[in-house]
Amino acid sequence: MAKITKKDNAEFKRSLKNAKNEEDIQAAYKRIFHKRFVSGDPKAIINNQFGSDGYLHTHGLVLTLRMLMEFKSGTSLTDVSTRARIIAQVLYYLKRFEIHGDELPNVIFSGDEEEMFVVYAPVLYHYLKEDYNWAIAPSNAGFVNTDLLRKLIEDPNLSSFIFDIRTPNFDINDVLNAIDSLVINDGVVYKIRVNEANLRVVFEEFVRMLFAEDRKVKVGLDPKKQPHLLVQIFIQSILGNPDIYPVPRKKNTLKLPDGNEVKLDTTAYSSFFTRYERKYTIEEKDTIKAIADQLIEETERRYSGDFWTPTVWADKAHTLIEQQLGKNWRNEYVVWDPACGTKNLTRDYQFKELYSSTLFQEELNMADAYNRDSISFQYDFLNDDIDIKPDLNLFDLKMPKELFQALQNDKPIVFFANPPYATANDAGAKGTSKQGTAKTRINEIMKEDKLGSASQQLYAQFFYRILKLKKDFKLSNVHIAFFSKPTFLNGGSYWEKFNQRLFEQFKFKDGMLLKSGEFSDVTDIWAVTFSIYSARSMSVEDFEREFKMSVEHLTPEGIKKIGNKTIRMVGQEDFLSEWLREPTKGRRDYKAAPYPQFSSIFNVNESKAHRGKLLSDAFGYFVNVANNVYNSQRDVVIYSGSAYKANGVSITKDNFERVAVTFASRKSVTHNWLNDNDNFKTPHEVEMRTPAWSDFVNDCIIYSLFNITASYQSSQAEVLYNGDFYEIKNEMFYMSKDRIKKLAQDRYLNEIEEQLRFQHEERYVYSLINDRKLSPEAQRVYDEAVKLTEKAFDYRDIVNLEHPEWNVKRWDAGFYQTYKIINKYKIIGWNEFRELFKELERKIERKVYKFGMLIE
Repeated sequence: MAKITKKDNAEFKRSLKNAKNEEDIQAAYKRIFHKRFVSGDPKAIINNQFGSDGYLHTHGLVLTLRMLMEFKSGTSLTDVSTRARIIAQVLYYLKRFEIHGDELPNVIFSGDEEEMFVVYAPVLYHYLKEDYNWAIAPSNAGFVNTDLLRKLIEDPNLSSFIFDIRTPNFDINDVLNAIDSLVINDGVVYKIRVNEANLRVVFEEFVRMLFAEDRKVKVGLDPKKQPHLLVQIFIQSILGNPDIYPVPRKKNTLKLPDGNEVKLDTTAYSSFFTRYERKYTIEEKDTIKAIADQLIEETERRYSGDFWTPTVWADKAHTLIEQQLGKNWRNEYVVWDPACGTKNLTRDYQFKELYSSTLFQEELNMADAYNRDSISFQYDFLNDDIDIKPDLNLFDLKMPKELFQALQNDKPIVFFANPPYATANDAGAKGTSKQGTAKTRINEIMKEDKLGSASQQLYAQFFYRILKLKKDFKLSNVHIAFFSKPTFLNGGSYWEKFNQRLFEQFKFKDGMLLKSGEFSDVTDIWAVTFSIYSARSMSVEDFEREFKMSVEHLTPEGIKKIGNKTIRMVGQEDFLSEWLREPTKGRRDYKAAPYPQFSSIFNVNESKAHRGKLLSDAFGYFVNVANNVYNSQRDVVIYSGSAYKANGVSITKDNFERVAVTFASRKSVTHNWLNDNDNFKTPHEVEMRTPAWSDFVNDCIIYSLFNITASYQSSQAEVLYNGDFYEIKNEMFYMSKDRIKKLAQDRYLNEIEEQLRFQHEERYVYSLINDRKLSPEAQRVYDEAVKLTEKAFDYRDIVNLEHPEWNVKRWDAGFYQTYKIINKYKIIGWNEFRELFKELERKIERKVYKFGMLIE
């Protein structure tokens, strides 16, 4: 029996996540089962006995595993009816074992790409004695034998724990151990004991299993509004209180100790607690109950949008501070956590002089058992004592006199916090706060100091309050250790003045990056940084603009470093978007309005609120919102007409190459949580004078012509806009007029041939690329696109009858218009084109980093 390593576990999860069909899912499971149960056992077998998905038979001297497997794809194994259908299918296989006189399997396993469950087979043997039609094909049994299905749905033996690879600490060894325990313990699964260390993890799993948004059972308990009740149910259940139980004759009804009832999925409820021990000593019960209040408070904060700091990350933050300030820093510095909440950052440590403040007295009440030797006080860091000065009367202050005197005496101080991440108008996107607004006294001061939009960010206000305290008290030994968004480190006009104020006074010392998903109930598509900044001995104007950080990830074995990341602060003047605008900067010779304002390739927006304007020689519009990787996914689009959204540039002959480079650079880069806010920089001037740059420009042009997700150059007739009809030409067409004419003639497409009767000039982009030598990657994409366009010509007249709005009978119809035909009729060659396009895309992405437009 081989050991399943962390590497094996990671590879197993990766195989399931990348599985394209049920065969891939089967292969992933069988590989891991083979290593655990078959390797080292010369008599062990895995086969497809009686046509099943899999049968595994080991030959131990005492204990033998006989496991029947059933694999699925795209199911929801948390749904009891789904599990019942699977077990019905398995029972029909068991019947075949019985009929042939073979020893019956003792374990049933089923899994799909996300979930899996295990059942002790002997508890199902009694069904084999029933007088069912056993001639039904096993795959149909769960749909045809409704009597069996109904009994299985009500069978408590199907209340098995559902293992889910999406949980942060999933380990396939837990599943394999559950299989072993069924054999060893005659069907009794080993139960996990809950303790102070794992209680929060178990609670999170409880909430996920019973209250996930995709659960079909309607619940009468809203965890967002009733955290006290939610925690009560969990604690009482885990402690085995007999007065909380599913009501036998009321479907999905849970009886509470006070006699009330709530609606929830009682099958999932019973399934969950089968995995956990529910017998504890009085001392153990007291420990579990003592954590209940913390769970209530943490649940309230998570569902309200506040960020809280899991203990493991608080510990890591302490480690980073120790590396900068020494192991004795908690005794050598005054420490102030001005957003302490329930003291997650400090509660497990001793401090010589700690001050903990928060906006809400209720949070301090919840945390009154922690840091009892410190001073805790309700305090609005962004509004209270804002005009404080060293000579102020103590009686006029809200802060404790001890803290005031520490500031007066210029004691070394560390501001250690996880401040809220909201903006003035942000009601939930990427972090919110109970305060609900960023309109504070510090916000007003930042506006007076002309710090612009950065004043709307709450975490920036926390930084600025510290800058003010440093200035007002002439503090000389100050350190900031904050969890925050790293957005300000990426630069741009939004942050320019704020960064100037901060970094002329403070120097970045160290930092780490982690997924926001490491904080419970927070979306995991963006980065959080914990960074340390130390006051400079003297102000500087020219400060560092690159910040090297470690990238950290929480695993079952603790926090692991998974790489490094350098964040570059890019000045607005160095933005790629500024480079894009240079050729047409200052021009105001716009075409006379009105003209169609496109909201998508085939739709116009007739709202008077549109902002799109076309220069006199424009043949398209490039929407180019912001300058970072995040906005590149959705807000970077090419049109052959004006875009109502604007936030971009007219496309002209003077700037077309820059449009192509900007478009391809932004669309080709793979978006992830680490590069989310990275700003694109103007390419290195030296690189732009090399042959490699010319090759890159050509690649970008080809990429911009054939990107079907955002390159919407098109040719359209009779576009209705505000009561008038307009014609849209496609100067970004990629084939010669003679070649299109020949294709039309061969198919007697007279309408297209007629359009070309008086067409004497080629379209601009075809003329541009026709004389250029393309790279092998770009040439292959171009050639394949032309082949597909030629094949699609066979369908243009048919498609035009069904979808005249696609305008596919225009001679210069763009590639996206052609793609609509390809997709509708499944034209052969598309998959080959996609692979070639991806190859070109990866090449462009590599060059983006090579030319310094992004930094890894």
